[in-house]
Amino acid sequence: MIKKILVLCLGNICRSPIAEVMFQDLSKKQGLNLVIDSAGLTAMVGSAASPHSVTVMAERGIALDQHVAKQVTEALVKQADLIFVMDDEQKKMLEQQFHQACGKTFRLGHHSDFDIEDPYQKEQADFEESARKIEKGIHEWLAFLA
Repeated sequence: MIKKILVLCLGNICRSPIAEVMFQDLSKKQGLNLVIDSAGLTAMVGSAASPHSVTVMAERGIALDQHVAKQVTEALVKQADLIFVMDDEQKKMLEQQFHQACGKTFRLGHHSDFDIEDPYQKEQADFEESARKIEKGIHEWLAFLA
């Protein structure tokens, strides 16, 4: 049974923090008892979430202002029942570094075959687009997991 989910992106300040708190919110609304965490493949360790990410989530009524970026570790990979990344390149990076990730790592957009582009240092509209794609991917995965 899936209990622990890890969401990854590169820096852990834009996409994966959005996905973490959105996954927590949507899974709780569906009555699923999931533990969601996020990290970065090349994390900006100790950094807060991007201000645009915080705004995108605040507009949805979800707080992201307490996020602190962290690097993915072997322990996080081992503990996760399921790992989500934003694109195939990230999947390859993760599986090369941590063989335990093989077989349990998928793109968040797997079901509809889409990637979630990195909005880092882009406009608010780019963060909105990433959040919409993240939300779509989460809804598809929650339907699959339910």
